[in-house]
Amino acid sequence: MFSPKINHPKYKFCSLTCKGKAKYIRERASGKYHEQKQQQDKAKIRAQQRNYYQTNQAGRKEYVLTKNAERRYLVAKSKALFDIELTSFVFQEAKRLQKQRKTYTSINWHVDHIIPLRGKTVCGLHTWSNFQVIPKLENLRKGNNFAVHD
Repeated sequence: MFSPKINHPKYKFCSLTCKGKAKYIRERASGKYHEQKQQQDKAKIRAQQRNYYQTNQAGRKEYVLTKNAERRYLVAKSKALFDIELTSFVFQEAKRLQKQRKTYTSINWHVDHIIPLRGKTVCGLHTWSNFQVIPKLENLRKGNNFAVHD
């Protein structure tokens, strides 16, 4: 244990190294050290990233943003193609079913949109989940209306 020769606040530690170690121990015990270290680390990382983009890779940021946009476009395009293909397939199947029903029942049938494309109160979409095959008279009576059934 260190005991100074003179009783003065300036002489609590034997050296500056001991003073720094004592401060470090107090900060770790109180939890301040980790908070300060995290803030310093975040600031250091931000500075490194900024420096990297500014010095080493001129135009790299634009390149990365462009590649990300292309990737998002391709993902959206693949999803859209799937939906378009499925809608086309279901519509062709509905047309085939319409012809079969006409030959078996001698009644005219229509491929109808469940939710009208241009209704007065609602507007539907031309998608695979919005098709139904119903008799012609029923479709003409329904018109552009959307009836909610209980």
